[in-house]
Amino acid sequence: MPIRVFSAGGRFGLDDDGQSPNTQATTFAYEDGSILTFEVRNLGSFEEADGGNCGNSFFGTKGYYVAGKGFFTYKETRGAPREVIPVPADAELGPKVDRFKRFFNALRSGNPSDLPMTPMDSHVACTHCHLGNVAFRLGRSLEFDPKRETFSDKKLNPYLTRNYRKGFEVPRLA
Repeated sequence: MPIRVFSAGGRFGLDDDGQSPNTQATTFAYEDGSILTFEVRNLGSFEEADGGNCGNSFFGTKGYYVAGKGFFTYKETRGAPREVIPVPADAELGPKVDRFKRFFNALRSGNPSDLPMTPMDSHVACTHCHLGNVAFRLGRSLEFDPKRETFSDKKLNPYLTRNYRKGFEVPRLA
């Protein structure tokens, strides 16, 4: 979990009642000094390795990964595509199954091992999304305690939950 989050963006090019940004850049900082940047560029483009108009890219110290495209070095040759980094032969690759199909298969079987990820992995991923959106809505950098999963500024903690309708309350487990 991050210790600091900042997000900026807006809803550009659309004249509608949507509240979520269609262009957003979010930076998560971690205790070890690493960062994760996440961008939504629905009206822009993901030019990295011909990523299309919306996609996922992951940048590391030796290169980057574009979902559905593969790994690439930062090495650039004029007029030529970036150098491809091959996936190691011994890398464990999950089954190539449609994500919705995997989800529904797990629901039907009732077997947690059929889930494409653990509930904790899902929690961490969703927490990143929510923290990014809170930072966007507040328009400022936020300090977060990853062990307690609370904001340093206690006044912001109501953003981490909601008032639930009677009969649909989520129990507080921690």
